[in-house]
Amino acid sequence: MAKKSPPADPSGHSAEDFNPLDPPEYVERTHQVLAVEREQYLKQRRKENRLPPPSDDDLAGLCISGGGVRSATLGLGLLQAFIKKGLLKKFDYLSTVSGGGYIGSCLSSLLSKEPNNAEKYSDEPNPNERFDHTEVGLDSKDSPFVGLRYDYEYRTLDKTRLSAKHQLLHLRRYGEYLTPRKGILAWDVSRAVGALFTGVFIHTLLFLLILGTVVLLHHVLFAGMSDGDFIYTLQKPQDAYNLDHPEGPVRSEYYLPKAEWEKKSAMQQLSDWYANQLRPQFYLIKKASLNMTGLLGLFFGAGLILGLLFIFYARRLPEKVAAREQEEARYRDPEKDRMYVRPGGDDLMRHVSWPFVRRFTLAAYVLGPLASYAIMITMACTGKPSDHDYFAMLALPFCYSAGLFLSVHLLTALYFVN
Repeated sequence: MAKKSPPADPSGHSAEDFNPLDPPEYVERTHQVLAVEREQYLKQRRKENRLPPPSDDDLAGLCISGGGVRSATLGLGLLQAFIKKGLLKKFDYLSTVSGGGYIGSCLSSLLSKEPNNAEKYSDEPNPNERFDHTEVGLDSKDSPFVGLRYDYEYRTLDKTRLSAKHQLLHLRRYGEYLTPRKGILAWDVSRAVGALFTGVFIHTLLFLLILGTVVLLHHVLFAGMSDGDFIYTLQKPQDAYNLDHPEGPVRSEYYLPKAEWEKKSAMQQLSDWYANQLRPQFYLIKKASLNMTGLLGLFFGAGLILGLLFIFYARRLPEKVAAREQEEARYRDPEKDRMYVRPGGDDLMRHVSWPFVRRFTLAAYVLGPLASYAIMITMACTGKPSDHDYFAMLALPFCYSAGLFLSVHLLTALYFVN
């Protein structure tokens, strides 16, 4: 199979005279790698399984995601179902990650044509003759994955020959490596429970610390901007609401007396909490927003502009990818030509788009709140906010996000509709 590697192509082949039956030593472009695999491997594989020859638009792949032993168990069930229905042999590629790799590598090892390699690592003769790969297939009659409810007898080495089903049976018998020692007081169970509890506790604690720090800074900042009025107003927004609505005031002590409050159902308690606590807070935000409509419109427009920039630059990414692919296709001399190093085996699209996605994500999630704080602090220093106008700070990031959402999703939808 043609290898993927950044060194220069020593064969002198160019993209124009590329022949998948006689490829160069190194092939970098994805469509050329697929052409080599199709001509040299997939055609023969499909012929052996009595399937039509492959083409560019009928290749199929099976992907098994990660998730440890749970993913491997789920993957085993999927493979069994596909084998019983005669569908597994119709897949041309198998892609696995993490836990899915457990069952994927097991399947690959069973189907491998590689002979027993024990002599490569030891001079001692190996009495365990490896099963013949021709005994293992992708149909229900010859796949070891189907019909796992069997029990093979282990005899002495000179009287038995291990089969693929022996291998799977061994895994089923001795696969409990997470908690091999059972019992509530067993060390393995205690360690597993402790590890789970510690992981959940630490992550929850870190989240609460970060959330508490942000809320504390937010409240301290607003308390300073409002000369201490923000905390009181946030706790009892009913007083400010009743000043503007004397005809229909809300109760500030709506949850008292306790005995009467506990007699209400959960929905009644929720309704009272919204009507007497949450609605006055929304009113204060609305009132402050109406006093600063120009500022809210500015944030909404900033979100629209950022969304337009996102669409504009996103449409240019395929052009950059194509240009870099052409540069890599002309790669001959390390002194002159350029090869884009992609850590982790990323493709060019991800490699090119990642810096853009990172900058856009920071702008979308961080720029709006930071700009809101900066503007409100500046206005507080100049004495501009009056009464409860500082509550507009809670509406500014929302307007910014609304403009960003509409520009990205609405314009994208209109583009596809037209």
